[in-house]
Amino acid sequence: MPCDYGQVQTIAVLDERYEELKDATEGTQEAEDRDLCKEAMDAIKKDPSQAANPKYAFLFAAAYMKRPTSKDLKSRPATSSPAAAAPPASWASSPRSPAPEKAVYQKAIELLGRRQESWDIAHQTGKYAPQDSDAG
Repeated sequence: MPCDYGQVQTIAVLDERYEELKDATEGTQEAEDRDLCKEAMDAIKKDPSQAANPKYAFLFAAAYMKRPTSKDLKSRPATSSPAAAAPPASWASSPRSPAPEKAVYQKAIELLGRRQESWDIAHQTGKYAPQDSDAG
């Protein structure tokens, strides 16, 4: 199943962020962000349902909110990239208060991780676990 127009625009925003971070120093948060952008783009291009993968969902949602609007597109030359509607790095954090966004991101990762663990446990040992065909 191919990506729809909104997903293509969102991937373009991720690609723009990846390009901004291309020269990030290895071992830094920026390098980790760059690598995650690339990994998410590749996974979502291959299988659009990966946009819902907990590993990429928060990043994809943030990029989705930074897509250009029709107003943005009308005010820019046709040759410029649609992903360039947002100023560099502004979609990822606010220069005035990066700590709150980072805390929210970390909390989201923590909660999604716990949710995944609960799901895994329920589907391995709980009532949703696969039933042995020999037990019946």
